[in-house]
Amino acid sequence: MATIPLVDGNLRWVFPGLEHTGEVLDLVRQADAQIRLLAGHLGGRASGPGSGIEFHRLELGQASLFGYAEAGDVSFVVQLWFPRRCAWDLSTGPPWEVNGEVTVRCDAGVDCGPHFIEELTPREFDSPTDAARALAAAASWLRQRGTAEPVYSWRMRDPRSGHD
Repeated sequence: MATIPLVDGNLRWVFPGLEHTGEVLDLVRQADAQIRLLAGHLGGRASGPGSGIEFHRLELGQASLFGYAEAGDVSFVVQLWFPRRCAWDLSTGPPWEVNGEVTVRCDAGVDCGPHFIEELTPREFDSPTDAARALAAAASWLRQRGTAEPVYSWRMRDPRSGHD
């Protein structure tokens, strides 16, 4: 999988039938700005090479939009993607799914991966514009959640902290 900054990608990788990218691109840029602002607030970094929202593109050409801001072991993640059965599934949307989540890294002796603290219910959309609008809303929600309380408080809310 290749990680490609938003400015270097093509929305038609995610939305192959999209004729006019203007409105969708504006909404994705809004999501990008929210992730960058959150990263700045947290004193951390935005996704990948500092690109806010970025493309995750599979070798076969399909892509998703992904962004996160993190501080320490706390991550604020947003994603717009086409749900696939497997990595070699050549299908593209619609529908597209959008989700947002706040996670903390496992702090147990054996790391089991991220622990989910808060999550937006994943939703599916048949329209590129509606999916991009939901991505912007999810990124805005993450920024609101990430600035509402200190970063350390997210770790304290982990019900699985220190599990065996």
